[in-house]
Amino acid sequence: MQVKNIILEKKKHIAVITFDHPPANTWNLAALREFERAIDAVAQDLSTRVLILTGAGEKCFSAGYDLKDAANASEISPLARSLWEKIIDRFEKPFVAAINGHALGGDLELAMACHFRIMADVPTAKLGLTELNLGLIPGWDVLWRRT
Repeated sequence: MQVKNIILEKKKHIAVITFDHPPANTWNLAALREFERAIDAVAQDLSTRVLILTGAGEKCFSAGYDLKDAANASEISPLARSLWEKIIDRFEKPFVAAINGHALGGDLELAMACHFRIMADVPTAKLGLTELNLGLIPGWDVLWRRT
């Protein structure tokens, strides 16, 4: 499956989702919807035993929320929270974040939601919740859980 922002590949029993939304692999509404379809496809594929998520390119795993798509914020945040919860609570296969560069904001939350996180040896790569610099709290529900 290859669409505008998500590439889903399968190699034997391993599914790999590559997030490809240049220049910094940020999440907008279209990317989240494509990601949801990819996750659902992997969940339904009985031969897939593990899912790996990585970012395209060498600089960023992802820089989080796409501020250019702020007009869709009322749809983006609930969808992102739902997807991250699906990964944390309900995904039956191991979900691995292969962090290949910067992981910032909501995407650091995504990496934290995965069962396993592996980071490439990139000395310049940064991990951070950049929304704190804007006076915002991380909003995609990984740092706290609703009961």
